[in-house]
Amino acid sequence: MASVRSVLTHTIFKVILSLYLSLYFLIWAISSPVTKHYLEPVLHEYGLALSQDSSIRYNPFMTELHISDFTLTTQASQEKVFSIGSLTLQLRLWEVLFDDVLIEEFTLNDSYIKIVHNQGKLTIAGVELPESKPATDPNPPVEPVETSEPTAPLPYQIILPEFLISQFHLDIINNDIPHEITINDFALRDVKATEKHQQGQLFINALLDTTALQLKVDANLDNALGDINSEITLDNYPIERLLRYAPQLNELSGVLSLNAKQKLTLQASGIALHIEQANIANNNLIVVLPEQRVSLDNVQHSITDLMLTINNGEIAQLDGTGSIAFNHFTVRKTADTVKHQQVFSAEKLAIDNIIYHREEHPSIKIADIIFDNLVFSTTNETSELVNNEKLPPIVKLKQLVIDDINLNERRLSIDTITLDSLLSHVIINKEKELINLVNLASSEQVDEVAHAIEAPNENTLEEETIATPSPEEKAQPNFIFSLNKFQLVNTNEIFFIDHSVDPHYNSDFFIDTLTLEHLSNDQEKQSQPSPFVFKGRNNKYTNFNLTGFIQPFATTPIYKIAGDFKELSLPTISSYLKDSTGLEVKTGQLNINLDVLLTGDILEGDTTLLLQGLETAIVDDDEVDSILAQGALPLNIAMGMLKDGDGNVELGLPLSGSTDDPKFGVSSIVTLITQKAIISATQDYLVKTFVPYANIVSLAMTAGEFALKLRFDDLPYSATQIAPGEEQQVYLTQFIELMQKKKSTRVNLCAVTTPADIGLPNGEKVTDKGNKKRLTALGNERASALKDYLIEQGNIESARLLLCTPKIDSSAEALPRIAISV
Repeated sequence: MASVRSVLTHTIFKVILSLYLSLYFLIWAISSPVTKHYLEPVLHEYGLALSQDSSIRYNPFMTELHISDFTLTTQASQEKVFSIGSLTLQLRLWEVLFDDVLIEEFTLNDSYIKIVHNQGKLTIAGVELPESKPATDPNPPVEPVETSEPTAPLPYQIILPEFLISQFHLDIINNDIPHEITINDFALRDVKATEKHQQGQLFINALLDTTALQLKVDANLDNALGDINSEITLDNYPIERLLRYAPQLNELSGVLSLNAKQKLTLQASGIALHIEQANIANNNLIVVLPEQRVSLDNVQHSITDLMLTINNGEIAQLDGTGSIAFNHFTVRKTADTVKHQQVFSAEKLAIDNIIYHREEHPSIKIADIIFDNLVFSTTNETSELVNNEKLPPIVKLKQLVIDDINLNERRLSIDTITLDSLLSHVIINKEKELINLVNLASSEQVDEVAHAIEAPNENTLEEETIATPSPEEKAQPNFIFSLNKFQLVNTNEIFFIDHSVDPHYNSDFFIDTLTLEHLSNDQEKQSQPSPFVFKGRNNKYTNFNLTGFIQPFATTPIYKIAGDFKELSLPTISSYLKDSTGLEVKTGQLNINLDVLLTGDILEGDTTLLLQGLETAIVDDDEVDSILAQGALPLNIAMGMLKDGDGNVELGLPLSGSTDDPKFGVSSIVTLITQKAIISATQDYLVKTFVPYANIVSLAMTAGEFALKLRFDDLPYSATQIAPGEEQQVYLTQFIELMQKKKSTRVNLCAVTTPADIGLPNGEKVTDKGNKKRLTALGNERASALKDYLIEQGNIESARLLLCTPKIDSSAEALPRIAISV
């Protein structure tokens, strides 16, 4: 009986096991066709078709779902919108008995999905998602919510040892702009998640528009709070793919690289971000706007140890360092006809030791900003005005350094701005245009801005009127600027050429010292003076020395300037007097001493003018024997009456009045001189002291003047000769001896050229303007060479040797020479 019972039990067990196995096998066998049978009608409703070789099988023995060769296509165009090469999902259901949901395996290989977003509609894998509709009632009634007892947290823990995706292709079209994302490897490992605690690691290796992207994440959270450590690397992303999102740009190119390691801490009150190290690089960047083209060979931006904490939506902590470097930064015009015009370029820009910090407000401190080899406005064109050579840039700087910068939302403070080795060329053509200037904006843009300024919006005016602050509010500006010092260092030169006057004006300026200190619009410093020093030279001998202070932000602005200009050669600026006066300055030198204070629009102070050896003539009176040169000009007569025994005229001009008064200014210097001349007596010249040098000097009554005048004999030259030679040594030796003994004597050096100096026969009057300019240039060189010789060999002060406009002697017996006069 026992044996029968045992056999029966064994048979029942076999039957049950067979049924169990048969059922599982049946489920595995029919899972794919049954699933496809019920899935295809659903897909048909969305216009999709499932490939015939698709396989969807469930293995109940291993609690495993396996999908392979799964492809969805559109019925209309047979376009593939979704595919799975292979997917395996395996669970351990018995772990649920221990409150664990264990996903033993999840692998997805060789898959594809198409996502289209166009005009607000989103289609994923061929299925258009419904748009979210706003509620019809903007203020719906709020129904009371019944409070209930808090539910106990779920006891289950999700465990995912490894979640793997490889070769997942995403085809994204955003408003007709295609993007390709290929996830080569996606790994989610060691995931353990409960309702209170979550942890896991993520690794992504992908191609973003053919650019390599790597992301590593390690998260450990309790109640959604905790640390998320991550590393991200992006190599050489082609940013031209972003051009379609910037319609205002004509061109965008370059490659972007990113490498960053950071930790994000989620807190109850906010978030904290700690960037250990971040490096951003952009190579071969080109940005083309309608009017400008910006290019950079390389941009490097690094951030180190940055701590950012945001609590309740506000920045509570900001600390860290960084640096930025630009290489070969250029801004050009983009129009085809002016593509060679360069607005700005810099060989290198370095912003070192950037410190991010927060005190009352988030701030940025920068140790220094250094620009190397700056160039402003380069046309790369040639011009006849510079001997058919390439036009130089308006400004070149060896270096621009801005030290100790502190910036926040309310204040900018700078310790020092230093310009090193400024070189400027200002070239003006006959139409009074700056020919080497490249305008950043087009004429249309300038007109638009001008129109906007001339015709402001009425509503804007009303708003501004309403928002006008009170005087108390005006006292402290909304944004405070402070500069401790501005300076120019080393050699600084400005070359000025003006072809709008005839003869053209050509002058070189050298700035030896330029400093400005303590400039600020801070309420506490508005009344403090900002002192300045401005020293320099013009050509070889003219020099100036100006000091003073400015208070531009005071309630009543104050400007103070004092100093002098010395040895300003008046013939060099004669071109600017011809049209207004009809006179040319043939010789003369001006010294100016000024001490002026401008308070608001009230001007007061004194200016002293010292005119030395001033002589004028009718415009274009170039010939030595011109009848006009022999006559007395009214201004010369007046000046002759003012001259002292040394031939000087000293005028003191007190200045006072308002700059808003139309009468302000030196309205008639000629009238002032004439008035002083009428009440001045003529003074005799000292003659007898010059008698021992009778072989090089003589006395004569100058036509049109009221006193005897000392006259030196002319110093003859050979044709085309520039520098003094042996044939002039006897004359120059005695001349130097006289000048060394008579320390107060000052002379005019006036070159006289002849046609033979440029290879033309004497006796023929020179009428060609080009030949006249050649003779004038040669005469200037000859007189300058003599002045240099007398200074170097005779130790004669440059202020005692005045240069004048060269003359032309076209007579048949004329000899090249330098006329020397007192």
